[in-house]
Amino acid sequence: MKKILYTALFSMLALSMSSCVNKVEEVFDASASDRLEQKMQECKQLLTSATNGWMIEYYPSFSSTYFPGGVTFAATFNADGNVTVTSELAVDPAATVTSHYSINASSSVVLTFDTFNDYIHYLCDPDEYAENVYGGDFEWAYVEGDAKRMVFRGTKTDNRIVFTALEEDIVSCVQAIKLIQEEINS
Repeated sequence: MKKILYTALFSMLALSMSSCVNKVEEVFDASASDRLEQKMQECKQLLTSATNGWMIEYYPSFSSTYFPGGVTFAATFNADGNVTVTSELAVDPAATVTSHYSINASSSVVLTFDTFNDYIHYLCDPDEYAENVYGGDFEWAYVEGDAKRMVFRGTKTDNRIVFTALEEDIVSCVQAIKLIQEEINS
């Protein structure tokens, strides 16, 4: 019994003598809020830098049940917070819709379409029975990007959304996509 008591006492003494260092080693050269702010500025700068806009490859639902090949949007983002969008879903690709967007800090940097956009919100707004029929997102978390390509993830679906910088204007891009679709379907 004495042996157990001495062993326990010695163990407690050894543990109490160990050092607890309160100094935290810095892993990053900037604070988390500074890094988040830099990422927000990077996202906005990239969005607005594409002079002809972006082609957006988008899969709206978890299973892509309704749109197996996804949906293509084309959009131009202005520094004033306005975005002009057209889509392959449009009867007339020249019928663009302008709405407001913002870049917000949540658990990451999030691109949010703040005001109603007929194309973007068509895939994520609920129907009259309060079901999100197509399962889409109107908030996209920024992952990475450069001047030619940006990657986002849907905040609800976690689906990958890819932006590709356009060589032509957004209407011409969607018209070309619709022409290819017509050739495939005929």
